[in-house]
Amino acid sequence: MNDGSWVKVCRADEVEFDEPKQVTIDGVAIGLYRLQDGCHALGDVCTHAFAHLTDGFVEDDIVECPLHHARYEIRTGKSLDGIAPSDLTSYAVKVKDGDVYVQMIGATNSGEGGDTPAEPDDDAIASAVLDLLQRDAEADEWRAVLAPHAEFEVLNGHLSGCDAVASRLGDTRTGHLAWKRLDRPDFVLVGEPHTATGDRGMALMLAIENGLVLRVSQQNLAMPPRPAMPMVMDAALRERIDNSLAAKHPIALSYVDPEGRPHLSLRGSLRSFGDDRLAMWARSADTGLAAAIRSNPQVALLYRDEDTRATYQLSGRAHVADDEPTRRAVYDAMPKVERDHDFAMLGAAIIIELDLVEGWAGIGPTGPIDPVRLVRT
Repeated sequence: MNDGSWVKVCRADEVEFDEPKQVTIDGVAIGLYRLQDGCHALGDVCTHAFAHLTDGFVEDDIVECPLHHARYEIRTGKSLDGIAPSDLTSYAVKVKDGDVYVQMIGATNSGEGGDTPAEPDDDAIASAVLDLLQRDAEADEWRAVLAPHAEFEVLNGHLSGCDAVASRLGDTRTGHLAWKRLDRPDFVLVGEPHTATGDRGMALMLAIENGLVLRVSQQNLAMPPRPAMPMVMDAALRERIDNSLAAKHPIALSYVDPEGRPHLSLRGSLRSFGDDRLAMWARSADTGLAAAIRSNPQVALLYRDEDTRATYQLSGRAHVADDEPTRRAVYDAMPKVERDHDFAMLGAAIIIELDLVEGWAGIGPTGPIDPVRLVRT
């Protein structure tokens, strides 16, 4: 329902304290927030870099961006801390008969330095940038659209000055992506990979001033799924798992108990048991993990090395091995500290048949290092 400039967006009970709700009006993403004095509405995209604030963190009357932690006042949209360059658009809200209405006409930026409607030359420069991206333009072409003090930012990287930014953009291959401008008041260009190419897409958010690009913020999109390989862990991955305790990188294991409650535990003494299985020793054969997997064998694991940013997610089906040779083999494979907790071998040998392993050995300048996706067929 559209009542003049007022647009009905949802029921009032759908907007909860500390749980912002995103709605879209004419292609514009808007975040709804409930505070003690009622509902408030703000533009839902951070003015610093492309991220939805409704995916962020709310504390009292402040919302924090999940990407670079820019903070805004919910009641006014005012940018705090100096991270975001401008305020958010603030929309009037009213609640009538249990419905929330947002007024699109007359939206304001209450803080100083807020956004202003884009001038026609700003739209033209955004179109020119889109053309440069589609053509894999060289640095000289980029200099024509950049301000002298232009800036470029990407996660863990920053450049200043027209020449530096032009060189970076000129060296970045973008013509293989399908580019479009999002239908929204600010300038966000998204390049998506063509079907089944395996390329990684990106989003660029532009700050434009006086008909020139003042800042380019680049956000890499998620990598497309890698082609599945057979479930065969290589020696390097097996070594990581086997040394997780010594390297102080315990593996997080999730499982579900017989009552249906999810659990997480840290397991430093996991061992590879062949190239497609893991093994561990549970100190109790009748309770805890051993009892849980007898009723629900599905488990998931997470390995993380914060130093190298190596990350692996694993999942599969666990079972308790009751035959004595397997029990002895698993027990003997455990580190001494694990065996010392159960001299009498009263616990249970647990085997995990892996169904999926995906991750990478680290993160480099161009993205994941040695990414892998193993699937049991």
